[in-house]
Amino acid sequence: WRVSYEYDIDRYALMVGTYGLHFQLYPGGLTALHGLTNSYTDVAGDFQFQFIGEENTATLKGTYVKEHQSLNASAAAGATNPSDWLSQSAVDFTYWYHRRYGFDVGYVSILGSTDPLAYPSAPEQCIAAGNPGAPTCGEGLGVAGVGGVYNVGVENSFNSNPTTNAWIGEIYYAPWLNVKIALQYTDYTKFNGAQNNYDGVGRNASNNNTTYLYIWFAL
Repeated sequence: WRVSYEYDIDRYALMVGTYGLHFQLYPGGLTALHGLTNSYTDVAGDFQFQFIGEENTATLKGTYVKEHQSLNASAAAGATNPSDWLSQSAVDFTYWYHRRYGFDVGYVSILGSTDPLAYPSAPEQCIAAGNPGAPTCGEGLGVAGVGGVYNVGVENSFNSNPTTNAWIGEIYYAPWLNVKIALQYTDYTKFNGAQNNYDGVGRNASNNNTTYLYIWFAL
């Protein structure tokens, strides 16, 4: 569903609304597509306040989403808790000067329930190659450990919690109305439950910081 209300006065516009969905899924993967399902219900609210001038524009917008998860199928397979939850809060401010130069700054926060099965607290251990039944190491950095090698990836959470916070900043240049060149930087202050050593083997949230240079255009 999606319901919203907008109020305009002169060059200003205010919008508030709510949206959400409910769906059921078979886990997939190695699980047959029949029997128990996982159920998800998302309920959200959002707002936007905007100024549109002859040459300059400014927009402040935000949203909050809360997801309730009833994980009957995955729990029966031993992959998660019977139920979990996730939430996401996001707010950002955008400004354009003469409709050619602009910037955006935003903050994103993800919270969720602790689940040792859904968010493994330790890397997968890959026993010496050639042993019968030994798991195969996938992507990630191999780190020597007792009895084999550990497959380390950014998805591991020593606290078994998905809490992640990040600041996102962008600067824009639009030489034409349908073309935008942008530089974006994301700074993680927390990742998968912690700021430092979130995976238990030394990886910090800041190790996931990213920089993007991209071109956007519309036909």
